[in-house]
Amino acid sequence: RPFHSFHPPAMPRQVTGKAKVEYFFDPSLVLPPDNDSFDTPAKPSGSLPRTPSIKRKPSELSSEHPSADDGVLFSSKHLFMPCTVVKDIDSAASASTSSASSAASGDGTPKKDHKSSSDDPVPALVKTSDGQLHKISDRRKLTPLTSPDDYLGIPDVLHLPNVTEASLLHALRLRYHLDEIYTSAGPILMSVNPYKPMTVPGTPGEDLYSEDRMMMYRGSTANFVGATSGNGALAAMAVAAGGKTLPCHLFQVADRAYTSLLSSV
Repeated sequence: RPFHSFHPPAMPRQVTGKAKVEYFFDPSLVLPPDNDSFDTPAKPSGSLPRTPSIKRKPSELSSEHPSADDGVLFSSKHLFMPCTVVKDIDSAASASTSSASSAASGDGTPKKDHKSSSDDPVPALVKTSDGQLHKISDRRKLTPLTSPDDYLGIPDVLHLPNVTEASLLHALRLRYHLDEIYTSAGPILMSVNPYKPMTVPGTPGEDLYSEDRMMMYRGSTANFVGATSGNGALAAMAVAAGGKTLPCHLFQVADRAYTSLLSSV
Protein backbone atom coordinates (compact mmCIF):
# COMPACT_ATOMS: atom_id res chain seq x y z
CA ARG A 1 0.00 0.00 0.00
CA PRO A 2 1.57 3.31 -1.03
CA PHE A 3 0.09 5.12 2.00
CA HIS A 4 2.24 3.18 4.48
CA SER A 5 4.35 5.20 6.96
CA PHE A 6 3.62 8.50 5.28
CA HIS A 7 4.11 11.84 7.00
CA PRO A 8 1.82 14.55 5.58
CA PRO A 9 3.96 17.48 4.39
CA ALA A 10 3.77 20.92 5.89
CA MET A 11 3.34 23.96 3.70
CA PRO A 12 6.51 24.97 1.80
CA ARG A 13 9.12 26.19 4.24
CA GLN A 14 10.83 29.54 3.84
CA VAL A 15 14.56 29.25 3.29
CA THR A 16 16.49 32.55 3.21
CA GLY A 17 13.35 34.33 2.11
CA LYS A 18 12.49 31.87 -0.68
CA ALA A 19 9.95 29.07 -0.70
CA LYS A 20 11.49 25.60 -0.73
CA VAL A 21 10.07 23.83 -3.77
CA GLU A 22 8.75 20.31 -3.25
CA TYR A 23 8.14 17.73 -5.96
CA PHE A 24 6.24 14.47 -6.36
CA PHE A 25 8.81 11.68 -6.10
CA ASP A 26 8.89 9.34 -9.11
CA PRO A 27 10.41 5.90 -8.30
CA SER A 28 10.93 5.21 -12.02
CA LEU A 29 13.74 7.81 -11.98
CA VAL A 30 15.76 6.07 -9.25
CA LEU A 31 19.30 5.20 -10.34
CA PRO A 32 20.78 1.74 -9.62
CA PRO A 33 22.37 1.57 -6.15
CA ASP A 34 26.11 2.11 -5.76
CA ASN A 35 28.51 2.01 -2.83
CA ASP A 36 27.40 5.37 -1.46
CA SER A 37 25.74 5.39 1.93
CA PHE A 38 23.46 8.16 3.09
CA ASP A 39 22.68 8.68 6.76
CA THR A 40 19.87 10.92 7.94
CA PRO A 41 18.22 11.30 11.36
CA ALA A 42 15.11 9.60 9.99
CA LYS A 43 17.05 6.82 8.28
CA PRO A 44 20.19 5.40 9.97
CA SER A 45 22.39 3.52 7.53
CA GLY A 46 20.93 0.13 6.67
CA SER A 47 17.70 0.58 8.62
CA LEU A 48 15.35 1.02 5.67
CA PRO A 49 15.44 -0.48 2.18
CA ARG A 50 15.89 1.90 -0.73
CA THR A 51 13.27 2.28 -3.38
CA PRO A 52 14.43 -0.27 -5.97
CA SER A 53 15.52 1.03 -9.33
CA ILE A 54 13.61 -0.29 -12.33
CA LYS A 55 15.69 -2.21 -14.85
CA ARG A 56 14.79 -1.33 -18.40
CA LYS A 57 16.03 -2.22 -21.83
CA PRO A 58 17.89 0.54 -23.70
CA SER A 59 14.98 0.81 -26.14
CA GLU A 60 12.63 1.55 -23.24
CA LEU A 61 14.66 4.38 -21.73
CA SER A 62 13.78 6.81 -24.49
CA SER A 63 10.13 5.84 -24.61
CA GLU A 64 7.65 8.36 -23.29
CA HIS A 65 5.67 5.57 -21.64
CA PRO A 66 8.19 2.81 -20.85
CA SER A 67 6.87 -0.69 -20.31
CA ALA A 68 8.72 -1.06 -17.01
CA ASP A 69 7.86 -3.39 -14.16
CA ASP A 70 4.71 -1.68 -12.88
CA GLY A 71 4.65 -4.02 -9.91
CA VAL A 72 7.92 -2.59 -8.63
CA LEU A 73 6.85 0.97 -9.40
CA PHE A 74 3.45 0.93 -7.72
CA SER A 75 4.57 -1.12 -4.72
CA SER A 76 7.08 1.56 -3.74
CA LYS A 77 6.06 3.28 -0.52
CA HIS A 78 7.68 6.45 -1.86
CA LEU A 79 5.44 6.65 -4.94
CA PHE A 80 4.60 10.35 -5.51
CA MET A 81 5.64 11.21 -1.95
CA PRO A 82 6.74 14.87 -1.60
CA CYS A 83 10.49 15.32 -1.98
CA THR A 84 13.04 18.12 -2.20
CA VAL A 85 16.18 18.38 -4.30
CA VAL A 86 19.26 18.25 -2.06
CA LYS A 87 21.82 18.83 -4.80
CA ASP A 88 22.64 18.06 -8.40
CA ILE A 89 24.99 15.14 -8.99
CA ASP A 90 28.12 15.69 -11.06
CA SER A 91 27.61 13.67 -14.23
CA ALA A 92 31.37 13.41 -14.82
CA ALA A 93 31.53 10.16 -12.85
CA SER A 94 28.83 8.54 -14.93
CA ALA A 95 30.52 9.77 -18.11
CA SER A 96 33.85 8.20 -17.10
CA THR A 97 32.06 4.98 -16.18
CA SER A 98 30.46 4.90 -19.61
CA SER A 99 33.84 5.56 -21.25
CA ALA A 100 35.48 2.75 -19.30
CA SER A 101 32.68 0.40 -20.27
CA SER A 102 33.22 1.24 -23.92
CA ALA A 103 36.97 0.57 -23.65
CA ALA A 104 36.32 -2.76 -21.98
CA SER A 105 34.09 -3.81 -24.84
CA GLY A 106 37.00 -3.38 -27.25
CA ASP A 107 35.10 -1.47 -29.92
CA GLY A 108 37.94 1.07 -30.16
CA THR A 109 35.55 3.82 -31.19
CA PRO A 110 36.95 7.18 -30.09
CA LYS A 111 34.62 9.19 -27.90
CA LYS A 112 33.67 12.65 -29.07
CA ASP A 113 33.71 15.47 -26.56
CA HIS A 114 30.22 15.95 -25.26
CA LYS A 115 29.07 19.40 -24.28
CA SER A 116 26.13 19.67 -21.95
CA SER A 117 22.99 21.23 -23.30
CA SER A 118 19.60 22.17 -21.97
CA ASP A 119 18.29 18.80 -23.22
CA ASP A 120 20.72 16.76 -21.12
CA PRO A 121 19.32 14.98 -18.04
CA VAL A 122 20.21 16.48 -14.66
CA PRO A 123 20.96 13.71 -12.14
CA ALA A 124 20.23 14.77 -8.59
CA LEU A 125 20.09 13.68 -4.99
CA VAL A 126 16.59 14.11 -3.54
CA LYS A 127 15.11 13.58 -0.08
CA THR A 128 11.57 12.31 0.42
CA SER A 129 9.40 13.57 3.27
CA ASP A 130 10.31 10.54 5.43
CA GLY A 131 13.98 11.62 5.38
CA GLN A 132 15.26 9.00 2.94
CA LEU A 133 17.72 9.99 0.21
CA HIS A 134 17.57 8.80 -3.39
CA LYS A 135 19.65 9.34 -6.52
CA ILE A 136 17.52 10.03 -9.57
CA SER A 137 18.40 10.25 -13.24
CA ASP A 138 16.78 13.59 -14.08
CA ARG A 139 15.29 16.07 -11.62
CA ARG A 140 13.66 18.02 -14.46
CA LYS A 141 11.13 15.18 -14.83
CA LEU A 142 9.81 15.73 -11.31
CA THR A 143 6.42 17.46 -11.04
CA PRO A 144 6.29 20.28 -8.46
CA LEU A 145 3.56 20.48 -5.83
CA THR A 146 1.22 23.45 -6.20
CA SER A 147 0.56 25.46 -3.06
CA PRO A 148 -1.82 25.37 -1.29
CA ASP A 149 -4.08 22.81 -3.01
CA ASP A 150 -1.58 19.93 -3.17
CA TYR A 151 -0.96 20.33 0.58
CA LEU A 152 -4.58 20.33 1.77
CA GLY A 153 -6.09 17.16 0.34
CA ILE A 154 -9.10 18.88 -1.20
CA PRO A 155 -12.38 16.87 -1.27
CA ASP A 156 -12.85 17.08 -5.06
CA VAL A 157 -9.77 16.26 -7.11
CA LEU A 158 -11.24 17.97 -10.17
CA HIS A 159 -10.50 21.23 -8.36
CA LEU A 160 -6.77 20.51 -8.29
CA PRO A 161 -4.81 23.09 -10.28
CA ASN A 162 -2.99 20.28 -12.09
CA VAL A 163 -4.88 16.98 -12.27
CA THR A 164 -2.18 14.33 -12.70
CA GLU A 165 -1.67 10.79 -11.48
CA ALA A 166 0.73 12.15 -8.85
CA SER A 167 -1.49 14.95 -7.53
CA LEU A 168 -4.56 12.68 -7.45
CA LEU A 169 -2.83 9.91 -5.52
CA HIS A 170 -1.27 12.41 -3.13
CA ALA A 171 -4.66 14.01 -2.43
CA LEU A 172 -6.06 10.57 -1.56
CA ARG A 173 -3.04 9.91 0.64
CA LEU A 174 -3.46 13.17 2.56
CA ARG A 175 -7.18 12.58 3.13
CA TYR A 176 -6.58 8.97 4.14
CA HIS A 177 -4.29 10.08 6.95
CA LEU A 178 -6.98 12.51 8.10
CA ASP A 179 -9.48 9.60 8.21
CA GLU A 180 -11.28 11.09 5.21
CA ILE A 181 -11.74 7.88 3.25
CA TYR A 182 -14.10 9.36 0.63
CA THR A 183 -12.98 11.75 -2.12
CA SER A 184 -14.96 13.05 -5.08
CA ALA A 185 -13.93 13.28 -8.71
CA GLY A 186 -16.91 15.26 -9.93
CA PRO A 187 -19.90 12.88 -9.76
CA ILE A 188 -17.64 9.89 -9.03
CA LEU A 189 -16.91 8.85 -5.44
CA MET A 190 -13.53 7.29 -4.65
CA SER A 191 -13.04 5.28 -1.48
CA VAL A 192 -9.90 4.00 0.27
CA ASN A 193 -10.33 1.00 2.56
CA PRO A 194 -9.48 2.19 6.11
CA TYR A 195 -9.03 -1.35 7.49
CA LYS A 196 -10.63 -0.21 10.75
CA PRO A 197 -14.03 0.88 12.15
CA MET A 198 -14.73 4.46 11.12
CA THR A 199 -16.17 7.38 13.06
CA VAL A 200 -16.92 10.87 11.77
CA PRO A 201 -13.65 12.87 11.59
CA GLY A 202 -13.61 15.54 14.27
CA THR A 203 -16.46 13.98 16.24
CA PRO A 204 -15.14 10.91 18.10
CA GLY A 205 -17.72 8.25 18.80
CA GLU A 206 -20.18 9.16 16.03
CA ASP A 207 -20.55 6.29 13.59
CA LEU A 208 -19.81 7.29 10.01
CA TYR A 209 -22.80 5.23 8.84
CA SER A 210 -25.30 6.03 11.59
CA GLU A 211 -28.95 6.74 10.85
CA ASP A 212 -28.53 10.36 11.92
CA ARG A 213 -25.69 10.67 9.44
CA MET A 214 -27.83 9.16 6.72
CA MET A 215 -30.64 11.64 7.37
CA MET A 216 -28.21 14.54 6.90
CA TYR A 217 -27.84 13.55 3.25
CA ARG A 218 -31.50 12.74 2.63
CA GLY A 219 -32.92 15.14 0.06
CA SER A 220 -29.64 17.08 -0.20
CA THR A 221 -29.46 16.39 -3.95
CA ALA A 222 -32.56 18.52 -4.54
CA ASN A 223 -30.70 21.49 -3.09
CA PHE A 224 -27.81 21.20 -5.55
CA VAL A 225 -27.11 24.18 -7.73
CA GLY A 226 -27.97 22.99 -11.22
CA ALA A 227 -29.68 19.83 -10.05
CA THR A 228 -32.80 20.71 -12.02
CA SER A 229 -30.96 22.13 -15.00
CA GLY A 230 -29.59 18.82 -16.18
CA ASN A 231 -26.04 19.55 -14.99
CA GLY A 232 -25.64 16.49 -12.81
CA ALA A 233 -21.83 16.72 -12.72
CA LEU A 234 -21.95 20.25 -11.37
CA ALA A 235 -24.59 19.24 -8.85
CA ALA A 236 -22.47 16.36 -7.59
CA MET A 237 -19.53 18.66 -7.00
CA ALA A 238 -21.34 20.83 -4.47
CA VAL A 239 -23.24 18.80 -1.91
CA ALA A 240 -24.96 21.31 0.35
CA ALA A 241 -27.70 21.21 2.92
CA GLY A 242 -28.77 23.87 5.38
CA GLY A 243 -26.11 26.23 4.06
CA LYS A 244 -23.33 23.86 5.20
CA THR A 245 -21.26 21.84 2.78
CA LEU A 246 -21.51 18.14 3.49
CA PRO A 247 -18.37 15.98 3.25
CA CYS A 248 -18.05 13.31 0.59
CA HIS A 249 -19.96 10.19 1.56
CA LEU A 250 -21.55 7.04 0.19
CA PHE A 251 -24.92 8.39 1.35
CA GLN A 252 -24.40 11.29 -1.05
CA VAL A 253 -24.21 8.87 -3.98
CA ALA A 254 -27.24 6.94 -2.75
CA ASP A 255 -29.35 10.09 -2.43
CA ARG A 256 -28.32 11.26 -5.89
CA ALA A 257 -29.25 7.90 -7.40
CA TYR A 258 -32.61 7.83 -5.59
CA THR A 259 -33.42 11.41 -6.63
CA SER A 260 -32.55 10.62 -10.25
CA LEU A 261 -34.79 7.55 -10.13
CA LEU A 262 -37.76 9.57 -8.87
CA SER A 263 -37.22 12.33 -11.45
CA SER A 264 -37.19 9.81 -14.30
CA VAL A 265 -40.72 8.45 -13.69
